[in-house]
Order: sequence, then structure tokens, then C-alpha cells
Amino acid sequence: MTDEEILGAPPPPNSVVYRRGDTVCVGTPVSNGRWEVHGAVAPHERGKTGLDSMRWALAEFWKDHPDATELLAGPKADNRAVRVTNALLGFSLVGKAMVPWPDGVTRETCVYRMSRPCAA
Repeated sequence: MTDEEILGAPPPPNSVVYRRGDTVCVGTPVSNGRWEVHGAVAPHERGKTGLDSMRWALAEFWKDHPDATELLAGPKADNRAVRVTNALLGFSLVGKAMVPWPDGVTRETCVYRMSRPCAA
């Protein structure tokens, strides 16, 4: 499968893509060390395999972008699987908002944040 097939859309042109197997994670710079992130997993990799690949992508992202300070994620509020995944990855839910999406539809969207992990 291609990145676009897994993600459901092409990654933004200014984004970075991390892929392991059929798990794709994309980071797009927003401003001042803040990045918006999205992840998608092909159906045959859902579960532990996909979660492990997303953890790998996060570790690689933090290593590759020492200037990054915070990650933001904004899934649809009714997407329980993504909300659980975000929590398992260490994102914190900070609220919900009605947000216009690129397709022009306004949806209830969760706002998740993750700060750069402290060095061990």
C-alpha cells in the first residue's frame, strides 16, 4: 500500500513522513516548535503492531527534530479507536472544539497535545 492509500489523502507537501510496515505517521510544522501529527494504520496492522510502529515514529520524530517542543493531534470526537490510541501513545486530551475540516465540513474535534519527553 502507498502512504496515500493508508492515510486516505496525500501528506501535505511540507510534512515529514515516518513509515514502518503499513503504519504511516506524518508531522507538519505549525509554528514555534509545534507540529501537527497524524497517523494511520492499514487494517492488517491494527493493534499492537500499529501501536508499536507509532511509538517508533514518535521516538524517531523527537530525535530528528530537536527544535520541536509540542505535538498536536486533532481526530474526530466520535473516532473512539483514535482517541484510545492517542491516550496509549501519551497524548493528553485538552478539549473539544467545532473545527472546519479540509473537506469543508465542520466537525466536533478533539484536541490532543504531547510535550517533548524529558531526557532520561
